[in-house]
Amino acid sequence: MIELSHYQTRLENPLLAQVAFHNQLSDEQLNELLNPIAFRASTFETFDVLASQLRDAIANQEKIIVCGDYDADGICATAILVKTLRDAGASVGYYIPHRFEDGYGLSVSTVEAALEKGYTRFILVDNGVSAHAALEKIAQGQAKAYILDHHEMTQIPQCELLIHPSLLEEPYRDSCGSALAYQLSTRFRDDGYLLSLAAVATIADVVDLWGANRWLVREGLAKLNANRYPALIALMERFESMDETTLSFQIIPKINAVGRMNEAFSVNQLVNYLLTSDSIKLQLMAASIAEINLKRKAVNSAMMAKTRSALDDSHAVIVIDDPEFHEGIVGITAGQLVAQTGKPVIVLAHREGYYKGSCRSPLGTDLREILQSALPNVQRYGGHALAAGIEIAAEQYEAFKSALYASTDGKTFGGSERTTLRFDPELFTLERFQDLMAYRPFGQGFELPSIEILNAQVIRFQTLKNGVKWECRVGDLGVDVLSFRSIPADASTRATLRATGRLSLSTFKGSTRFTLMADDVA
Repeated sequence: MIELSHYQTRLENPLLAQVAFHNQLSDEQLNELLNPIAFRASTFETFDVLASQLRDAIANQEKIIVCGDYDADGICATAILVKTLRDAGASVGYYIPHRFEDGYGLSVSTVEAALEKGYTRFILVDNGVSAHAALEKIAQGQAKAYILDHHEMTQIPQCELLIHPSLLEEPYRDSCGSALAYQLSTRFRDDGYLLSLAAVATIADVVDLWGANRWLVREGLAKLNANRYPALIALMERFESMDETTLSFQIIPKINAVGRMNEAFSVNQLVNYLLTSDSIKLQLMAASIAEINLKRKAVNSAMMAKTRSALDDSHAVIVIDDPEFHEGIVGITAGQLVAQTGKPVIVLAHREGYYKGSCRSPLGTDLREILQSALPNVQRYGGHALAAGIEIAAEQYEAFKSALYASTDGKTFGGSERTTLRFDPELFTLERFQDLMAYRPFGQGFELPSIEILNAQVIRFQTLKNGVKWECRVGDLGVDVLSFRSIPADASTRATLRATGRLSLSTFKGSTRFTLMADDVA
Protein backbone atom coordinates (compact mmCIF):
# COMPACT_ATOMS: atom_id res chain seq x y z
CA MET A 1 0.00 0.00 0.00
CA ILE A 2 1.24 3.50 -0.84
CA GLU A 3 1.77 5.56 2.31
CA LEU A 4 -0.08 8.80 3.06
CA SER A 5 3.25 10.67 3.14
CA HIS A 6 3.71 9.94 -0.59
CA TYR A 7 0.60 11.98 -1.40
CA GLN A 8 1.35 14.70 1.14
CA THR A 9 4.64 15.47 -0.62
CA ARG A 10 2.86 15.79 -4.00
CA LEU A 11 -0.30 17.66 -2.94
CA GLU A 12 -0.55 20.96 -1.11
CA ASN A 13 -4.10 20.35 0.13
CA PRO A 14 -3.95 17.78 2.98
CA LEU A 15 -7.61 16.87 2.44
CA LEU A 16 -6.92 16.07 -1.22
CA ALA A 17 -3.93 14.01 -0.07
CA GLN A 18 -6.22 12.01 2.23
CA VAL A 19 -8.68 11.32 -0.62
CA ALA A 20 -5.82 10.32 -2.93
CA PHE A 21 -4.51 7.97 -0.21
CA HIS A 22 -8.02 6.57 0.28
CA ASN A 23 -8.13 5.71 -3.45
CA GLN A 24 -4.48 4.57 -3.59
CA LEU A 25 -3.91 6.63 -6.73
CA SER A 26 -0.92 5.78 -8.89
CA ASP A 27 1.61 8.46 -9.88
CA GLU A 28 0.11 8.40 -13.38
CA GLN A 29 -3.34 9.11 -11.95
CA LEU A 30 -1.94 11.87 -9.73
CA ASN A 31 -0.38 13.51 -12.77
CA GLU A 32 -3.68 13.32 -14.62
CA LEU A 33 -5.48 14.80 -11.63
CA LEU A 34 -3.08 17.74 -11.44
CA ASN A 35 -2.76 18.16 -15.22
CA PRO A 36 -6.11 17.12 -16.78
CA ILE A 37 -5.86 15.76 -20.29
CA ALA A 38 -7.57 17.59 -23.14
CA PHE A 39 -9.98 15.67 -25.30
CA ARG A 40 -8.94 14.40 -28.67
CA ALA A 41 -10.79 11.98 -30.87
CA SER A 42 -9.61 8.41 -30.79
CA THR A 43 -7.31 7.61 -33.69
CA PHE A 44 -8.78 4.12 -34.03
CA GLU A 45 -9.26 3.93 -37.77
CA THR A 46 -12.48 1.88 -37.62
CA PHE A 47 -14.41 4.94 -36.38
CA ASP A 48 -13.57 6.71 -39.62
CA VAL A 49 -14.24 3.64 -41.75
CA LEU A 50 -17.65 3.20 -40.12
CA ALA A 51 -18.51 6.87 -40.55
CA SER A 52 -17.59 6.61 -44.23
CA GLN A 53 -19.73 3.49 -44.74
CA LEU A 54 -22.68 5.14 -43.01
CA ARG A 55 -22.33 8.22 -45.22
CA ASP A 56 -22.40 5.92 -48.24
CA ALA A 57 -25.54 4.25 -46.89
CA ILE A 58 -27.17 7.66 -46.41
CA ALA A 59 -26.22 8.73 -49.94
CA ASN A 60 -27.72 5.49 -51.29
CA GLN A 61 -30.88 6.00 -49.19
CA GLU A 62 -30.38 2.72 -47.36
CA LYS A 63 -32.31 2.11 -44.15
CA ILE A 64 -30.24 1.97 -40.96
CA ILE A 65 -31.41 0.52 -37.63
CA VAL A 66 -29.76 1.14 -34.26
CA CYS A 67 -30.15 -1.75 -31.79
CA GLY A 68 -29.41 -0.83 -28.18
CA ASP A 69 -29.71 -2.16 -24.64
CA TYR A 70 -32.32 -1.41 -21.97
CA ASP A 71 -30.05 0.19 -19.35
CA ALA A 72 -29.02 3.86 -19.14
CA ASP A 73 -25.90 3.29 -21.22
CA GLY A 74 -27.74 1.46 -23.99
CA ILE A 75 -30.61 3.98 -24.02
CA CYS A 76 -28.28 7.00 -24.18
CA ALA A 77 -26.06 5.32 -26.79
CA THR A 78 -29.09 4.60 -28.97
CA ALA A 79 -30.25 8.22 -28.69
CA ILE A 80 -26.75 9.50 -29.55
CA LEU A 81 -26.54 7.44 -32.73
CA VAL A 82 -30.12 8.04 -33.86
CA LYS A 83 -29.76 11.82 -33.51
CA THR A 84 -26.34 11.76 -35.20
CA LEU A 85 -27.69 9.85 -38.20
CA ARG A 86 -30.95 11.78 -38.43
CA ASP A 87 -29.03 15.06 -38.44
CA ALA A 88 -26.91 13.63 -41.26
CA GLY A 89 -30.04 12.91 -43.30
CA ALA A 90 -30.32 9.17 -42.70
CA SER A 91 -33.44 7.04 -42.78
CA VAL A 92 -32.87 5.55 -39.35
CA GLY A 93 -34.95 3.44 -36.99
CA TYR A 94 -34.12 1.96 -33.60
CA TYR A 95 -35.13 -0.86 -31.32
CA ILE A 96 -34.27 -1.72 -27.74
CA PRO A 97 -35.50 -5.12 -26.52
CA HIS A 98 -38.12 -5.38 -23.79
CA ARG A 99 -36.44 -6.88 -20.72
CA PHE A 100 -39.36 -9.22 -19.92
CA GLU A 101 -40.65 -10.08 -23.41
CA ASP A 102 -37.43 -10.12 -25.48
CA GLY A 103 -34.67 -10.66 -22.94
CA TYR A 104 -31.16 -9.29 -23.30
CA GLY A 105 -29.58 -8.45 -26.64
CA LEU A 106 -30.60 -8.49 -30.27
CA SER A 107 -32.82 -11.46 -31.11
CA VAL A 108 -33.20 -13.38 -34.35
CA SER A 109 -36.89 -12.44 -34.53
CA THR A 110 -36.03 -8.72 -34.29
CA VAL A 111 -33.50 -9.12 -37.11
CA GLU A 112 -36.07 -10.93 -39.26
CA ALA A 113 -38.64 -8.17 -38.71
CA ALA A 114 -36.07 -5.47 -39.56
CA LEU A 115 -34.96 -7.27 -42.73
CA GLU A 116 -38.58 -7.52 -43.86
CA LYS A 117 -38.87 -3.74 -43.42
CA GLY A 118 -35.88 -3.19 -45.68
CA TYR A 119 -33.13 -2.38 -43.18
CA THR A 120 -29.71 -3.12 -44.68
CA ARG A 121 -27.41 -1.71 -42.00
CA PHE A 122 -27.56 -2.80 -38.36
CA ILE A 123 -25.68 -0.88 -35.65
CA LEU A 124 -25.50 -2.83 -32.39
CA VAL A 125 -24.53 -0.48 -29.58
CA ASP A 126 -23.84 -1.47 -25.95
CA ASN A 127 -24.58 -5.04 -27.02
CA GLY A 128 -23.65 -7.31 -29.89
CA VAL A 129 -20.48 -9.19 -28.99
CA SER A 130 -22.53 -12.15 -27.77
CA ALA A 131 -25.45 -11.89 -30.26
CA HIS A 132 -24.04 -14.63 -32.49
CA ALA A 133 -27.35 -16.07 -33.77
CA ALA A 134 -28.69 -12.60 -34.60
CA LEU A 135 -25.45 -11.66 -36.37
CA GLU A 136 -25.60 -14.84 -38.44
CA LYS A 137 -29.17 -13.96 -39.46
CA ILE A 138 -28.05 -10.44 -40.49
CA ALA A 139 -25.34 -11.96 -42.70
CA GLN A 140 -27.83 -14.42 -44.22
CA GLY A 141 -30.06 -11.45 -45.07
CA GLN A 142 -27.21 -9.83 -47.03
CA ALA A 143 -27.17 -6.90 -44.56
CA LYS A 144 -24.21 -5.42 -42.71
CA ALA A 145 -23.70 -5.41 -38.95
CA TYR A 146 -21.60 -2.89 -37.04
CA ILE A 147 -20.86 -3.39 -33.34
CA LEU A 148 -19.94 -0.76 -30.75
CA ASP A 149 -19.82 -2.69 -27.49
CA HIS A 150 -17.73 -2.82 -24.32
CA HIS A 151 -18.90 -6.13 -22.84
CA GLU A 152 -16.58 -9.10 -22.47
CA MET A 153 -15.88 -11.00 -25.69
CA THR A 154 -15.55 -14.77 -25.53
CA GLN A 155 -15.19 -15.02 -29.31
CA ILE A 156 -14.86 -12.59 -32.18
CA PRO A 157 -18.40 -11.74 -33.41
CA GLN A 158 -19.41 -12.05 -37.06
CA CYS A 159 -19.77 -8.45 -38.26
CA GLU A 160 -18.63 -5.94 -40.86
CA LEU A 161 -16.86 -3.69 -38.33
CA LEU A 162 -16.15 -4.07 -34.61
CA ILE A 163 -15.40 -1.21 -32.21
CA HIS A 164 -14.48 -2.44 -28.73
CA PRO A 165 -12.51 -0.60 -26.01
CA SER A 166 -9.93 -3.40 -25.92
CA LEU A 167 -8.94 -2.38 -29.47
CA LEU A 168 -8.56 1.35 -28.71
CA GLU A 169 -5.67 3.44 -27.39
CA GLU A 170 -5.04 3.38 -23.64
CA PRO A 171 -7.10 6.48 -22.64
CA TYR A 172 -10.22 4.88 -24.20
CA ARG A 173 -9.88 1.33 -22.78
CA ASP A 174 -12.65 1.87 -20.21
CA SER A 175 -15.20 3.45 -22.58
CA CYS A 176 -18.83 2.44 -22.16
CA GLY A 177 -21.22 2.00 -25.09
CA SER A 178 -22.31 5.65 -25.11
CA ALA A 179 -18.71 6.86 -25.06
CA LEU A 180 -18.05 4.77 -28.17
CA ALA A 181 -21.23 6.14 -29.77
CA TYR A 182 -20.16 9.69 -28.96
CA GLN A 183 -16.74 9.06 -30.54
CA LEU A 184 -18.49 7.99 -33.72
CA SER A 185 -20.81 11.01 -33.59
CA THR A 186 -17.82 13.39 -33.59
CA ARG A 187 -16.99 12.11 -37.08
CA PHE A 188 -20.21 13.79 -38.20
CA ARG A 189 -20.46 16.89 -35.97
CA ASP A 190 -19.83 18.27 -32.48
CA ASP A 191 -22.96 18.25 -30.33
CA GLY A 192 -22.95 19.27 -26.67
CA TYR A 193 -26.20 17.45 -25.93
CA LEU A 194 -24.80 14.15 -27.18
CA LEU A 195 -21.69 14.75 -25.08
CA SER A 196 -23.93 15.26 -22.03
CA LEU A 197 -25.79 12.00 -22.76
CA ALA A 198 -22.45 10.19 -22.95
CA ALA A 199 -21.48 11.73 -19.58
CA VAL A 200 -24.74 10.49 -18.02
CA ALA A 201 -24.11 6.98 -19.35
CA THR A 202 -20.47 6.95 -18.22
CA ILE A 203 -21.54 7.71 -14.64
CA ALA A 204 -24.43 5.22 -14.88
CA ASP A 205 -22.26 2.34 -16.09
CA VAL A 206 -19.74 2.81 -13.25
CA VAL A 207 -16.65 2.72 -15.46
CA ASP A 208 -13.32 4.11 -14.25
CA LEU A 209 -13.20 7.91 -14.40
CA TRP A 210 -9.70 8.19 -15.80
CA GLY A 211 -8.40 8.91 -19.26
CA ALA A 212 -11.02 9.94 -21.82
CA ASN A 213 -13.85 9.14 -19.38
CA ARG A 214 -12.67 11.84 -17.00
CA TRP A 215 -12.67 14.46 -19.72
CA LEU A 216 -15.98 13.24 -21.08
CA VAL A 217 -17.83 13.51 -17.75
CA ARG A 218 -16.27 16.85 -16.83
CA GLU A 219 -17.02 18.48 -20.19
CA GLY A 220 -20.42 16.81 -20.55
CA LEU A 221 -21.49 18.23 -17.19
CA ALA A 222 -20.18 21.67 -18.19
CA LYS A 223 -22.31 21.57 -21.37
CA LEU A 224 -25.33 20.42 -19.38
CA ASN A 225 -24.98 23.20 -16.81
CA ALA A 226 -24.44 25.82 -19.52
CA ASN A 227 -27.28 24.73 -21.82
CA ARG A 228 -29.79 23.09 -19.43
CA TYR A 229 -30.96 20.53 -21.97
CA PRO A 230 -34.73 20.19 -21.41
CA ALA A 231 -35.00 16.38 -21.51
CA LEU A 232 -32.43 16.00 -18.73
CA ILE A 233 -33.53 18.99 -16.65
CA ALA A 234 -37.15 17.76 -16.70
CA LEU A 235 -36.05 14.61 -14.84
CA MET A 236 -34.88 16.61 -11.83
CA GLU A 237 -37.03 17.33 -8.77
CA ARG A 238 -35.47 20.76 -8.59
CA PHE A 239 -32.86 22.53 -10.66
CA GLU A 240 -29.42 22.92 -9.18
CA SER A 241 -25.89 22.89 -10.49
CA MET A 242 -25.31 19.53 -12.10
CA ASP A 243 -22.52 17.24 -10.92
CA GLU A 244 -21.95 13.48 -10.94
CA THR A 245 -23.87 13.12 -7.66
CA THR A 246 -26.90 14.91 -9.12
CA LEU A 247 -26.85 12.55 -12.09
CA SER A 248 -26.51 9.50 -9.83
CA PHE A 249 -29.41 10.35 -7.54
CA GLN A 250 -31.85 12.37 -9.67
CA ILE A 251 -31.49 11.42 -13.34
CA ILE A 252 -29.88 8.01 -13.80
CA PRO A 253 -32.29 6.08 -11.52
CA LYS A 254 -35.25 7.39 -13.54
CA ILE A 255 -33.69 6.38 -16.86
CA ASN A 256 -32.83 2.92 -15.54
CA ALA A 257 -36.26 2.49 -13.92
CA VAL A 258 -38.01 2.45 -17.31
CA GLY A 259 -35.97 -0.57 -18.40
CA ARG A 260 -36.43 -2.32 -15.06
CA MET A 261 -40.19 -2.04 -14.69
CA ASN A 262 -42.80 -3.75 -16.86
CA GLU A 263 -44.79 -0.59 -17.62
CA ALA A 264 -46.60 0.73 -20.69
CA PHE A 265 -43.99 3.49 -21.06
CA SER A 266 -41.12 1.59 -22.68
CA VAL A 267 -37.41 2.08 -23.21
CA ASN A 268 -38.09 2.84 -26.89
CA GLN A 269 -40.40 5.66 -25.81
CA LEU A 270 -37.61 6.84 -23.52
CA VAL A 271 -35.29 7.16 -26.53
CA ASN A 272 -38.01 9.23 -28.20
CA TYR A 273 -38.18 11.35 -25.03
CA LEU A 274 -34.45 12.05 -25.18
CA LEU A 275 -34.78 13.07 -28.84
CA THR A 276 -37.93 15.21 -28.77
CA SER A 277 -37.98 19.02 -28.71
CA ASP A 278 -41.73 19.28 -27.98
CA SER A 279 -41.90 20.92 -24.53
CA ILE A 280 -45.44 19.71 -23.73
CA LYS A 281 -44.59 16.14 -24.71
CA LEU A 282 -41.42 16.37 -22.62
CA GLN A 283 -43.31 17.35 -19.47
CA LEU A 284 -45.94 14.63 -19.91
CA MET A 285 -43.34 11.96 -20.57
CA ALA A 286 -41.12 13.16 -17.70
CA ALA A 287 -44.10 12.76 -15.35
CA SER A 288 -44.59 9.18 -16.56
CA ILE A 289 -40.89 8.43 -16.02
CA ALA A 290 -41.00 9.86 -12.49
CA GLU A 291 -44.07 7.74 -11.67
CA ILE A 292 -42.33 4.58 -12.89
CA ASN A 293 -39.34 5.41 -10.67
CA LEU A 294 -41.62 5.75 -7.63
CA LYS A 295 -43.00 2.27 -8.35
CA ARG A 296 -39.46 0.99 -8.72
CA LYS A 297 -38.56 2.39 -5.28
CA ALA A 298 -41.57 0.69 -3.68
CA VAL A 299 -40.74 -2.69 -5.24
CA ASN A 300 -37.10 -2.33 -4.24
CA SER A 301 -38.03 -1.57 -0.62
CA ALA A 302 -40.27 -4.64 -0.49
CA MET A 303 -37.54 -6.86 -1.90
CA MET A 304 -34.94 -5.57 0.55
CA ALA A 305 -37.34 -6.21 3.42
CA LYS A 306 -37.79 -9.79 2.16
CA THR A 307 -34.04 -10.44 2.04
CA ARG A 308 -33.68 -9.76 5.78
CA SER A 309 -35.41 -13.03 6.64
CA ALA A 310 -34.01 -15.04 3.72
CA LEU A 311 -30.37 -13.91 3.82
CA ASP A 312 -27.87 -16.74 4.38
CA ASP A 313 -24.59 -15.07 5.26
CA SER A 314 -22.73 -18.31 6.03
CA HIS A 315 -21.01 -18.54 2.63
CA ALA A 316 -18.32 -16.36 1.06
CA VAL A 317 -20.70 -15.59 -1.82
CA ILE A 318 -24.36 -14.86 -1.12
CA VAL A 319 -26.97 -16.47 -3.39
CA ILE A 320 -30.59 -15.58 -2.74
CA ASP A 321 -33.78 -16.26 -4.71
CA ASP A 322 -37.50 -15.81 -4.20
CA PRO A 323 -40.56 -16.41 -6.41
CA GLU A 324 -41.79 -12.90 -5.59
CA PHE A 325 -38.58 -11.11 -6.58
CA HIS A 326 -39.02 -8.62 -9.45
CA GLU A 327 -36.71 -9.51 -12.33
CA GLY A 328 -36.01 -5.87 -13.15
CA ILE A 329 -34.95 -4.96 -9.61
CA VAL A 330 -32.64 -7.86 -8.77
CA GLY A 331 -29.56 -5.84 -9.78
CA ILE A 332 -30.39 -2.98 -7.42
CA THR A 333 -31.09 -5.42 -4.58
CA ALA A 334 -27.82 -7.25 -5.22
CA GLY A 335 -25.91 -3.98 -5.16
CA GLN A 336 -27.48 -2.95 -1.87
CA LEU A 337 -26.66 -6.33 -0.34
CA VAL A 338 -23.03 -5.98 -1.46
CA ALA A 339 -22.86 -2.63 0.34
CA GLN A 340 -24.50 -4.19 3.40
CA THR A 341 -22.43 -7.39 3.60
CA GLY A 342 -19.19 -6.60 1.76
CA LYS A 343 -19.54 -9.91 -0.11
CA PRO A 344 -20.29 -10.85 -3.74
CA VAL A 345 -24.04 -11.32 -4.15
CA ILE A 346 -26.31 -13.10 -6.66
CA VAL A 347 -30.04 -12.29 -6.54
CA LEU A 348 -32.37 -14.39 -8.67
CA ALA A 349 -35.99 -14.11 -9.75
CA HIS A 350 -37.98 -17.22 -10.68
CA ARG A 351 -38.98 -17.85 -14.28
CA GLU A 352 -40.72 -20.95 -15.64
CA GLY A 353 -38.02 -23.61 -15.73
CA TYR A 354 -35.10 -21.36 -14.78
CA TYR A 355 -33.76 -18.62 -12.53
CA LYS A 356 -32.79 -15.21 -13.88
CA GLY A 357 -30.92 -12.54 -11.99
CA SER A 358 -27.96 -10.30 -11.36
CA CYS A 359 -24.52 -10.68 -9.84
CA ARG A 360 -22.71 -7.86 -8.06
CA SER A 361 -19.34 -7.80 -6.33
CA PRO A 362 -17.45 -5.38 -4.07
CA LEU A 363 -14.67 -3.24 -5.44
CA GLY A 364 -11.53 -5.24 -6.15
CA THR A 365 -13.34 -8.53 -6.74
CA ASP A 366 -13.79 -9.92 -10.27
CA LEU A 367 -17.04 -11.84 -10.73
CA ARG A 368 -15.60 -13.75 -13.66
CA GLU A 369 -12.97 -15.34 -11.43
CA ILE A 370 -15.44 -16.08 -8.62
CA LEU A 371 -17.94 -17.79 -10.90
CA GLN A 372 -15.51 -19.63 -13.16
CA SER A 373 -15.96 -23.08 -11.61
CA ALA A 374 -19.77 -22.76 -11.53
CA LEU A 375 -20.26 -21.46 -15.08
CA PRO A 376 -20.69 -24.97 -16.62
CA ASN A 377 -24.02 -25.03 -14.75
CA VAL A 378 -25.18 -21.71 -16.22
CA GLN A 379 -27.38 -21.15 -19.29
CA ARG A 380 -26.38 -17.53 -19.92
CA TYR A 381 -23.88 -15.19 -18.35
CA GLY A 382 -22.44 -11.83 -19.36
CA GLY A 383 -21.27 -8.54 -17.95
CA HIS A 384 -18.30 -6.92 -16.25
CA ALA A 385 -15.97 -7.56 -13.32
CA LEU A 386 -18.37 -5.91 -10.84
CA ALA A 387 -21.79 -6.56 -12.41
CA ALA A 388 -23.29 -9.28 -14.59
CA GLY A 389 -26.51 -10.95 -15.62
CA ILE A 390 -27.07 -14.68 -15.18
CA GLU A 391 -29.60 -17.40 -16.09
CA ILE A 392 -29.61 -20.87 -14.53
CA ALA A 393 -31.86 -23.80 -15.46
CA ALA A 394 -33.94 -25.02 -12.51
CA GLU A 395 -32.43 -28.50 -12.70
CA GLN A 396 -28.91 -27.02 -12.58
CA TYR A 397 -29.51 -24.60 -9.70
CA GLU A 398 -28.35 -26.83 -6.84
CA ALA A 399 -25.30 -27.97 -8.80
CA PHE A 400 -24.48 -24.31 -9.53
CA LYS A 401 -24.60 -23.39 -5.85
CA SER A 402 -22.60 -26.44 -4.81
CA ALA A 403 -19.83 -25.67 -7.31
CA LEU A 404 -19.80 -22.01 -6.34
CA TYR A 405 -19.62 -22.63 -2.61
CA ALA A 406 -17.02 -25.37 -3.01
CA SER A 407 -14.68 -23.01 -4.87
CA THR A 408 -15.23 -19.87 -2.77
CA ASP A 409 -16.05 -20.78 0.84
CA GLY A 410 -13.21 -19.93 3.16
CA LYS A 411 -12.02 -17.09 0.92
CA THR A 412 -12.37 -13.39 1.68
CA PHE A 413 -13.53 -10.98 -1.00
CA GLY A 414 -13.81 -7.24 -1.17
CA GLY A 415 -10.47 -6.49 0.45
CA SER A 416 -10.08 -3.38 -1.72
CA GLU A 417 -13.29 -1.74 -0.49
CA ARG A 418 -12.80 1.76 0.77
CA THR A 419 -13.12 2.78 4.38
CA THR A 420 -14.77 5.92 5.71
CA LEU A 421 -12.86 9.12 6.39
CA ARG A 422 -13.19 10.68 9.84
CA PHE A 423 -14.45 14.29 9.93
CA ASP A 424 -11.70 16.23 11.72
CA PRO A 425 -12.33 20.01 11.96
CA GLU A 426 -8.59 20.62 11.66
CA LEU A 427 -8.56 18.79 8.31
CA PHE A 428 -11.98 19.71 6.93
CA THR A 429 -11.89 23.46 6.44
CA LEU A 430 -14.33 25.08 4.01
CA GLU A 431 -11.43 26.30 1.86
CA ARG A 432 -9.84 22.86 1.58
CA PHE A 433 -13.13 21.18 0.77
CA GLN A 434 -13.91 23.78 -1.92
CA ASP A 435 -10.47 23.18 -3.42
CA LEU A 436 -11.11 19.40 -3.30
CA MET A 437 -14.31 19.90 -5.30
CA ALA A 438 -12.26 21.46 -8.11
CA TYR A 439 -10.84 17.99 -8.80
CA ARG A 440 -14.20 16.47 -9.68
CA PRO A 441 -15.63 14.29 -11.09
CA PHE A 442 -15.60 11.67 -8.35
CA GLY A 443 -16.66 8.12 -9.07
CA GLN A 444 -15.25 4.73 -9.94
CA GLY A 445 -11.48 4.86 -9.50
CA PHE A 446 -11.56 8.21 -7.72
CA GLU A 447 -14.19 8.07 -5.01
CA LEU A 448 -15.10 10.71 -2.49
CA PRO A 449 -15.16 8.51 0.60
CA SER A 450 -18.04 8.32 3.04
CA ILE A 451 -17.46 10.76 5.88
CA GLU A 452 -17.94 9.74 9.50
CA ILE A 453 -18.78 12.40 12.08
CA LEU A 454 -18.37 11.56 15.75
CA ASN A 455 -19.94 13.46 18.64
CA ALA A 456 -21.64 16.22 16.64
CA GLN A 457 -23.31 18.65 19.06
CA VAL A 458 -26.98 19.15 18.12
CA ILE A 459 -28.07 22.80 18.08
CA ARG A 460 -31.48 22.48 16.43
CA PHE A 461 -33.78 19.69 15.18
CA GLN A 462 -36.20 19.99 12.25
CA THR A 463 -38.70 17.59 10.67
CA LEU A 464 -38.58 17.44 6.85
CA LYS A 465 -40.80 15.74 4.29
CA ASN A 466 -39.82 12.04 4.58
CA GLY A 467 -36.85 12.85 6.76
CA VAL A 468 -35.19 14.92 9.48
CA LYS A 469 -32.45 17.54 9.82
CA TRP A 470 -30.10 18.27 12.71
CA GLU A 471 -28.16 21.53 12.79
CA CYS A 472 -24.90 20.62 14.54
CA ARG A 473 -21.49 21.88 15.47
CA VAL A 474 -18.30 19.87 15.23
CA GLY A 475 -15.57 21.91 16.83
CA ASP A 476 -15.94 25.38 15.32
CA LEU A 477 -17.64 24.14 12.15
CA GLY A 478 -21.36 24.13 11.42
CA VAL A 479 -22.65 20.87 9.91
CA ASP A 480 -26.22 20.09 8.85
CA VAL A 481 -26.99 16.36 9.09
CA LEU A 482 -29.91 15.21 6.94
CA SER A 483 -31.36 11.71 7.08
CA PHE A 484 -34.08 10.11 4.98
CA ARG A 485 -33.11 6.50 5.78
CA SER A 486 -31.75 6.06 9.28
CA ILE A 487 -33.92 7.98 11.76
CA PRO A 488 -33.47 7.05 15.44
CA ALA A 489 -36.59 6.84 17.63
CA ASP A 490 -35.23 9.65 19.82
CA ALA A 491 -34.25 11.84 16.85
CA SER A 492 -35.95 14.97 18.19
CA THR A 493 -34.28 14.83 21.63
CA ARG A 494 -30.72 13.98 20.64
CA ALA A 495 -27.94 16.09 22.17
CA THR A 496 -25.18 14.44 20.11
CA LEU A 497 -24.95 12.40 16.90
CA ARG A 498 -22.68 9.93 15.18
CA ALA A 499 -23.41 9.90 11.46
CA THR A 500 -21.87 8.56 8.24
CA GLY A 501 -22.71 9.66 4.70
CA ARG A 502 -21.99 11.97 1.75
CA LEU A 503 -20.49 15.35 2.56
CA SER A 504 -21.15 18.48 0.51
CA LEU A 505 -21.38 22.26 0.89
CA SER A 506 -24.58 24.29 0.93
CA THR A 507 -24.99 28.05 0.86
CA PHE A 508 -28.01 29.89 2.26
CA LYS A 509 -28.31 33.67 2.62
CA GLY A 510 -24.60 34.08 2.03
CA SER A 511 -23.56 31.53 4.66
CA THR A 512 -21.78 28.32 3.58
CA ARG A 513 -21.96 25.18 5.75
CA PHE A 514 -21.13 21.53 5.47
CA THR A 515 -24.08 19.20 4.81
CA LEU A 516 -23.92 15.47 5.50
CA MET A 517 -26.51 13.31 3.71
CA ALA A 518 -26.51 10.48 6.22
CA ASP A 519 -26.77 6.79 5.37
CA ASP A 520 -26.43 5.83 9.03
CA VAL A 521 -27.17 7.75 12.24
CA ALA A 522 -26.51 6.51 15.77
